[in-house]
Amino acid sequence: MQPRRLLRIISVLILGVAVLAGACFFVPPLSASAHSFVIGSDPIDGSTIEKVPTVAHIYFNADLSPLSRARVYSIQNNTLVDITVGESSISSTNPRQLNIPVQAPEKQPKGSYEILWTAVANGDGHTTNGIIGFNVGFSSTGVTGTVVVGPESSNNLYGTDGSRVFTPTALLGIVWDWLMLLGLALWIGIVITEHLILQPRQALHDLLERVREKSTSFQWLCLFLLLFSELVSFLLRLLQMTQQLQTGITANTTLGLLLQSNYGRFLIAQLLLTLCAMGFLYWTHKNTVTAPVVRPKQAASNPGGMRSTTSEPRHGALKTPSQPGLKPSGNEPDKAALNHPQTRMLSWQTIFWLVLIGLFLLAYVLSSDAVQVLRPHFSVIIFEWLFLAALCVWLGGLAYLGLILLPNIDSDHQQLLNTVQRCMAPYHKACIGIFLVSGIFLAETAIPGMQELFGDPYGRTLLVEALLFLLLLASGAYALYQVLPKMARQARLVPVVKAELPAKKARQSALQNTERTLRQTIYTQIILGGSMFLCLALLTFYAPPIVFPANQPGTAVSPSGSNATGPITQQVGDLSVTLQVLPGKVNATNSIVLALNDANGAAVTDAQIQLQLNMIAMDMGTTRASVKSGNPLYVAVFEKGTTFDMSGVWAITVHIQRPGQQPLQTTFQVTLP
Repeated sequence: MQPRRLLRIISVLILGVAVLAGACFFVPPLSASAHSFVIGSDPIDGSTIEKVPTVAHIYFNADLSPLSRARVYSIQNNTLVDITVGESSISSTNPRQLNIPVQAPEKQPKGSYEILWTAVANGDGHTTNGIIGFNVGFSSTGVTGTVVVGPESSNNLYGTDGSRVFTPTALLGIVWDWLMLLGLALWIGIVITEHLILQPRQALHDLLERVREKSTSFQWLCLFLLLFSELVSFLLRLLQMTQQLQTGITANTTLGLLLQSNYGRFLIAQLLLTLCAMGFLYWTHKNTVTAPVVRPKQAASNPGGMRSTTSEPRHGALKTPSQPGLKPSGNEPDKAALNHPQTRMLSWQTIFWLVLIGLFLLAYVLSSDAVQVLRPHFSVIIFEWLFLAALCVWLGGLAYLGLILLPNIDSDHQQLLNTVQRCMAPYHKACIGIFLVSGIFLAETAIPGMQELFGDPYGRTLLVEALLFLLLLASGAYALYQVLPKMARQARLVPVVKAELPAKKARQSALQNTERTLRQTIYTQIILGGSMFLCLALLTFYAPPIVFPANQPGTAVSPSGSNATGPITQQVGDLSVTLQVLPGKVNATNSIVLALNDANGAAVTDAQIQLQLNMIAMDMGTTRASVKSGNPLYVAVFEKGTTFDMSGVWAITVHIQRPGQQPLQTTFQVTLP
């Protein structure tokens, strides 16, 4: 790689990262870019409590749209009775908390209750649903409550209308997301390859002129595909939302999804940027067609040492000398021109295209599945943008080479094909490196452990994507380090032999076979790249695994309803502290679950909790535990034999420390049978 070209690549990369960092600095952490799934509730799913709460709370892993709904039902004589007052609402202090007010809780009967919820994600517009069940006093359905802390406890993933069920609407959404990614990658690949990689090569201007009409047609196809797929994806999300909310497609629901969610706002931005790209493409193509074509002069060596210039037709065929000793004609790009790029500043049109692509990718990334659910927010935005940009430049460039350039390079111009490949190779190597680093970061952030990698569909799709990447890497290395050098050696040997000798034909035949191998390798890479984009569409459908807070138990706790201690609530300062011991059994693994709410009823998640446990009647030894940052519940797990090893009354002292506030302390007394 030439030093100036390397400097240009590094400068463009640094400028892009700087612009992206500046944009992200002014963009607040808009949580909720992925499907909204339940990660906690109050009452806890499957628990048995003493009385009906005034307000039920549901906690999600992503921000909610105001279109989200939830209702509380009492099961009476196998009939669901709605006891909700008004409509559910999003907490003013926590956009991931849905509050459901209950009508006259003190008058509600004991028995079984259900909360039916439907959540519309604020970031990507996907709709999820589920059921949360709890008992008051006892179960009226004859089924003992089972507390389960896990992804499938309250979320409908694989049932009817489940979030991960391949319904016709879901399949159409996957297909259109895939087509949108293909169109985006090919458009970016064409623009970057033409304006940033090949255009500085003076000797390749003739080739670019020959493919300009075809390249423009492909760009129009990609932009129309982007525009149409964005609209279809919006309609499919709208249809899914109205089906689960059991409302028709009306102007209110359409405008609600479009204007009351970040997904709709970013969709509008993408549509405007797509229309802007169409207008700029029309303007540049119109000026290119009407403006006279000015050719740079090409020098050809001659015996007298004079420079001679020749003009060539716009679509003239490139010719190579067939006789040894002949000098290249004016049409043939000489090796000096092929190997040394023309040094010049980027035109304003190229800079405009780069800015337009960067903004489009930023709008797409901000409405993707992982940006806000994964943490840290700023780092995920940077790496997600780099990941998508590198993938589109790499695979889109390969598609541009295979679909546009290769059909216009005949078998007599292997040197030209070799030069195009070597021009693109440094950029593709950089893209592969960026893709690998950012992909590892995003995968490690999204997958908390090996169990999710192999047991969750999102993790298995990531494994397939990694396998396709390795195959792409192997085929690219084979083409770059095996086929291209072999083709260059064969091309140098062909003119050495006279045309009438059989060895000439043999060497030409071998050269054509090598070129055919290169073309097949490039087409194979294009197919593998399309498969990788299909994996990305599937990852959008599945969304990252539902990760409960790290301080919650990873296994299900299934207590008997009669043995489980009910929740106890105490007022400590300005906090309402609710504590429950599950399953509340002696000589068993028990969990202490704490919920903190402020005076407004909002969950407090930034406190540090210190627990001290001992028996009141007999000193069994003090057991201590620490819990940091609830989301929204604080859970401490005590293994069998560490505490709770005798029936009776146990004292649990809770010490609460919040940032910038005075510490609070209270003591609960829990009786274990």
